[in-house]
Amino acid sequence: MKHLKRTLSLLMVLGMLVSLLAVLPAASAATFSYNTGTRGVTCTSLSAKATAYYTGTYTYANLKTQTASNLKSKLATLMTNTHTTKTTYANLTTYSKYSDATSGSTSKLTLFYTSKSVSSSWDSGSTWNREHVWPQSLGSFTTSNCGADMHHVRPADPKVNSTRGNLPYGYVRGGSYSTATTSSGTVGGYYNSSYFEPLDSVKGDVARILLYCYVRWGESNLTDVIQNVDLLLSWCQADPVDTWEMGRNDVVQGIQGNRNVFIDYPEYAWLIFGRTVPSNMTTPSGMASSGGSSGGSSGGGSSSGTTATLVTTAPSDWSGNYVLVGINGSTYYVLDASGSVTGTNLGSTSGAKTLSAAGITRSGNTLSGVSNNYIYTVAKTGSYYYFKMKGSSNYLTYKSKGLTTSTSYSGTAAQWTLSLSSGAVRMRSRSATSYYLGFNSNLFRCYNSTSYKLYLYKVN
Repeated sequence: MKHLKRTLSLLMVLGMLVSLLAVLPAASAATFSYNTGTRGVTCTSLSAKATAYYTGTYTYANLKTQTASNLKSKLATLMTNTHTTKTTYANLTTYSKYSDATSGSTSKLTLFYTSKSVSSSWDSGSTWNREHVWPQSLGSFTTSNCGADMHHVRPADPKVNSTRGNLPYGYVRGGSYSTATTSSGTVGGYYNSSYFEPLDSVKGDVARILLYCYVRWGESNLTDVIQNVDLLLSWCQADPVDTWEMGRNDVVQGIQGNRNVFIDYPEYAWLIFGRTVPSNMTTPSGMASSGGSSGGSSGGGSSSGTTATLVTTAPSDWSGNYVLVGINGSTYYVLDASGSVTGTNLGSTSGAKTLSAAGITRSGNTLSGVSNNYIYTVAKTGSYYYFKMKGSSNYLTYKSKGLTTSTSYSGTAAQWTLSLSSGAVRMRSRSATSYYLGFNSNLFRCYNSTSYKLYLYKVN
């Protein structure tokens, strides 16, 4: 009888332990590392986990040769096949303290948008809540799959999260806008009725998260979530991966099994859209600057053979890649796009070169052999356009009747209006509305007149 009582008592104790284990958070069943990276410190090398992740046919050397569509498919397969553990929306409240830890802290995490450090303890969403960077209303998910993926869902300040709502991302600081702040006044971004613009230090993170959802989960309506692909790529380049973002990728891999490939290789962001990877871009792999970024037949590659055709009809939208040309008699000049444009009068020693000096040949209305050093990516912001240099991360900017460069297009001096008159382009400064970029006597400069003609050649 005593043995029976002891047996029953032991069974009761075991039953209580099983019940207790059933309600413990998932994190107690395993030991996870805390993110030891630092916000704002550029990551210039792949982590050991990242290096080990890309093997066999999934090395960059193999993938960069694929066409754009094949590359996208293969990256999706890699991230899907290695996604061995599906997290839930509920247990993100536990896992976030590891993935989003503030420089290795076991009690603080870093919020998305504001980069503010707060207690990692979950208090039912009062201090921080879970932000779907790709809004649920613009996706094919709720709070499972993509809606509970750690590479996507981030801890955010509740007030900033609420202000952002389901607004797509875009540039708003070219017109009337409001500022999204926390209850204590910390800025988390800017917004108007159409778009939400995150801080410059968060824009790259946003771009790489959207790319992950687009490829891993097949969320196809990318341009419903961000203004355009050019803006997404410009954010990806302007805000490079930092060591915190790489550290987070490592932690999430330890929990889910897969990685966000666009953090390890931002180069893929260009290649999946058939674009050329900027050679001056800083990436963890270093493949962009090392010249290892050439793609397949429709996956990017060198622009040494690029051609451009004279614009003779004004488009409804000028967005695209262009060469800026001035003519003196029979001699054609191109405006530099490698970051060396600065000064009032831009001649052969400061921003302007003849076609032959630039290695470009002309046949009728077509230019051949155009390199990135002479190509500007034109994109729209409101009713204005900005000119980003493909040979650098700078923007063409008006300054004192001349030109300079800036690292952002948010200022009015970096914004222009475009129109066409008798085949010549009128490129008017937004900050000095009576001044137009023109060419005269072998010089590019801004003139208080439309008499000095400028021509745009669109890259094919």
